[in-house]
Amino acid sequence: MAKTKQVEIDVDEQALADINRKYVYVLAMKNEPRGRVFTEDGRPIKDPEYPPRRNLLLRSSIVWPGGNDPFTEGKVRKKGKYLIRFYDGCSTLFVDDQPRDKESIDQLVKSTRELYFINGYLEVYGYDTMLKAYMDMASWNGESPFRIATAQGIYQMLDVEKSLLEEDARIDRIELAMKYAKEAPEKKMRVHARFLNIADVDLKTSFPLSEKALRADYRKEAMRDHENFIKTYNDKTIQLRSWIEKSLDNGEISTSLIPNKAVWKAKGVEICDISGLTSREGILNRLIEVTQTEAGIEFVDILKAIHE
Repeated sequence: MAKTKQVEIDVDEQALADINRKYVYVLAMKNEPRGRVFTEDGRPIKDPEYPPRRNLLLRSSIVWPGGNDPFTEGKVRKKGKYLIRFYDGCSTLFVDDQPRDKESIDQLVKSTRELYFINGYLEVYGYDTMLKAYMDMASWNGESPFRIATAQGIYQMLDVEKSLLEEDARIDRIELAMKYAKEAPEKKMRVHARFLNIADVDLKTSFPLSEKALRADYRKEAMRDHENFIKTYNDKTIQLRSWIEKSLDNGEISTSLIPNKAVWKAKGVEICDISGLTSREGILNRLIEVTQTEAGIEFVDILKAIHE
């Protein structure tokens, strides 16, 4: 009886893994919240994050930086704007290298499978190389290196690890904002709250809010817009703005004693020129600008001496 010959096959496991890898693309925009929707028995229904189905556009303009054509060996493309198109069986995405006659291309496009984002997601396997290339290159991909700046970013590749790291960083920022809101000294909190348009009086009774009541709204704002909260919390000009506003309100700084000048009213000492400025906001911004200059150091020292 003849022996069966064993054949050894050299398998590139990494290449095989890449071919079978599933890439997932996700829509960039989620559904607008509809508000509270309930079942008949009163249970809240969670809004779907994405539309149930959205088609993938299979034509796109791109900006090519110049260099070797990835689909045609030996061909160099000049930098510029090109049109790319995907259809099943294509050997290049560049339209200028695809069949030219309308009948042929219409048939190719017609026989191409319809591709949809289902509940916001579209899956592409590594062995579908041309579709994968199209998904990565098209300007509809918000992260495409060939994207035309004016094109709408419709989707991007789902990177679970990147998303988790971004979410972790976002949570860190929220926690930092909440820490600031909880620990800020009352004086700093009141100044910052005023800048954030948080009322420090009860809007119905006009009664001043206690520190504890104001801090409750202050902490809510830190949670609502943590990025703006952190950015403005550490903005030193906010405190200066508050002091200047108080000095303008109580007459310590005069803008009428000497024409076109902002001065300390008590001694008539000039702070800065305000020629051409008529609105309170314009004058206020000019005075804030002065605090950021070397010439404004004395102005800042006087503000601190009066208001700290």
